[in-house]
Amino acid sequence: MAICLMLALVVLLIPACEKRREGQEPADINWDDDNCEHCGMVISDKLYAAQVVEPNGDVHRFDDVGDLIIWLENQPWKAQGKVWVADARDGTWIDAEKAYWSPGHKTPMGFGFGASAQPFERNIAFARITRITLMRDSLSRRRSGQAGQGTLSGQAATGGPADQAAVNSEAGDGGQSQQVKRSLKRQRKEQSKRRLRTERRKRREGRQQEIVRRRAEKIDSSDTSQQIELQREQRRRLKSLRGVLERARSRRQSTDAQMNPPAPDTQR
Repeated sequence: MAICLMLALVVLLIPACEKRREGQEPADINWDDDNCEHCGMVISDKLYAAQVVEPNGDVHRFDDVGDLIIWLENQPWKAQGKVWVADARDGTWIDAEKAYWSPGHKTPMGFGFGASAQPFERNIAFARITRITLMRDSLSRRRSGQAGQGTLSGQAATGGPADQAAVNSEAGDGGQSQQVKRSLKRQRKEQSKRRLRTERRKRREGRQQEIVRRRAEKIDSSDTSQQIELQREQRRRLKSLRGVLERARSRRQSTDAQMNPPAPDTQR
């Protein structure tokens, strides 16, 4: 009995003796096994993975920093979370706030942002990366009418040239906000034009369908009129034939009466 109690005590003490991570340091990722917290896909790319550590030490792993930003936006402790990202050059973990960022990367979910401990030719602050990603996500959810569900990829969130212009303007050195506003204004105009073209095409198709329907009804009505006229003609012919038969019967009866006169009455 004493031996069993000792073994149970050892089993309980083993987890307490394990080395715990200090503070909000990055954790290891089981490549090709762990799943992204936001989209659920397997994390495989060691150059663009990301993770956020809660104040209590809990770790949430992501396959793309864009997924991390969208997911973190809805967490009450987002201001106290520590974001770590993989260095796009060697895969080491670096602080997202201190890293140099650049657009144009081929990332797993298509958001296109890569980080490094060394400067790129063109650099963007992580705060701008966050604004751009959230702006894309908001636009995408408004277009799809699925507010609150988020996007699963940066490719789905990117609306086209206007969004890319917004990214480029955010990456610039001056007049960024004005350029973003102009880009968004152009995008709204293009969307309005596309919507008008779609409505015009639908109205044109509706008119064509109405014309086809009326023509079909006209053909059906003309066919009905022809059938009625044919029936009337058949009735006229039948009536005429009956008249001919009646006249022929009358002539035959008259001829028979002339050829066979009644016999004279001899009983007097």
